[in-house]
Amino acid sequence: MHDPAHSNENGVADSDWPAVQVPRSAGDHARQIRHDATTLAEEVRRTAASLEVFLGDRMRRRPYTTLSVAAGVGYVLGGGLATRFTIVMLGVATRVATALAIREIDERLHAQVSQTTASTNETTA
Repeated sequence: MHDPAHSNENGVADSDWPAVQVPRSAGDHARQIRHDATTLAEEVRRTAASLEVFLGDRMRRRPYTTLSVAAGVGYVLGGGLATRFTIVMLGVATRVATALAIREIDERLHAQVSQTTASTNETTA
């Protein structure tokens, strides 16, 4: 139970004590901070370059969608989400979307009815 080879003079196992860190100088701290800042700056540059390539590709593939998303994000970040204008625009957008959906459903139903009518007329003729 008591292992003298792995305990201190009080009989407590060495693993029970926290590791003692040697105090570092202010210069060591400054070097570590400089190293960490340099590493962070390099990672930010790599991420920015990757984002630039991604956004450039998106702009070439879908320019209107990318522009719409950018405008929406800018609007939200600019604080426009809680304005009266936004509430009105959401109401208008909802009505327009509903009208478009109803028109699409109506066109599909008319096309389906026309097909059914045409196939019924062919079988009876």
